Formats: sequence, structure tokens, C-alpha cells
Amino acid sequence: GKVCEQSPAANQLVDEGSIIKLWVSKGIESAPIPYVIGESDGNAERILFDAGFIAVFASSKEYSDSVPKDHVIRQTPNASTIATKGSTVTLVISDGPSQVAVPVNLIGMNRDDATNTLASVGLFVKVETIETTSSDDVDKVLSCEPGVGTMVAKGSTITIYIGKQIVEPPPPIIPPGPGGNGP
Repeated sequence: GKVCEQSPAANQLVDEGSIIKLWVSKGIESAPIPYVIGESDGNAERILFDAGFIAVFASSKEYSDSVPKDHVIRQTPNASTIATKGSTVTLVISDGPSQVAVPVNLIGMNRDDATNTLASVGLFVKVETIETTSSDDVDKVLSCEPGVGTMVAKGSTITIYIGKQIVEPPPPIIPPGPGGNGP
């Protein structure tokens, strides 16, 4: 280290054999950067602060299918890097799973095509039936929830409503009247 203070002060005359006190600097303090990947943004900031570092958040978040929203995806410099206390650590924060739109061409598809279309964009399917009087709507997607064009997290479940023909009950059988030949 370097002498940062002395007593008596420099350029003062002293008797030979006098004691001169010197204060020597330890230098700039360094420490390993803590591992904060997977931590919430608030926890990561606190962990870094407690270790003597300053958290800086990247200007934009990134989608992640494996790291929850508002948690650290990566850090720079990497954990265990020896750095000067007071230096910054940049954190990239998750915006959660990537978003996809519910396909706009879903309405009118048959069940298998709708299921395959949703699977192709990373969505799951729940099938419900809804009664219809139109034979053109039988076994076709009549609506979905959330609606077509809606942005949802990849891996979400979309409920599709498939048309099911209403079965009309047969006309009632009227028993013959007392004369035996009907009403």
C-alpha cells in the first residue's frame, strides 16, 4: 500500500530517533460478486448492495420460459468475479414467458385442425361443446376463450367451443282416444 498520512507532518524537523507514525492504505477493497441469477429484482439488488456493489438494471426486459417474471436472467460481470466494491453489476430481468397471439383463423376449424394450430404456437387446448341448430356449425370451432388475436403467455390453455347438433326430441306420441282412432 501507499502512505496516506503521517505524524508529524511532512517537512517538519524532528530529533534523530523520534517516532514517526505512518498510516498505510490497504488499497481499493475488492470482493467476489454474488450469484443473483433467479433472484427477484429486489432481492438481487439487496444482495449486491450488502456485498458492496451497485445493481444496474438493463434498459429492457427479456422474455424467458424458464425464469419467472421480474427475476434475474443473467448478470454481468459473472458471479465470483473479483471486482472493486462500489462497482456496478448489470442485471437482465425476465418479462416472463414469451407472448403469442391466439390464432385469428381458429373460428370455423374442426377440432383436430384447431388443436394442431394452437399446439404449433405453443398453446394448450381445452375443448367444450356448445349446442347449435345449424348443421354447418357441427364439429367446428364456434368461439374460443381468450378470443382470437389476444396476446397470451406461451404455454397457456385456450378453451375452444365446438358446435354440437341439438337433438330434437321426437314428436310426442298421442295415444288413441276412447273411440280407438286418435284424438
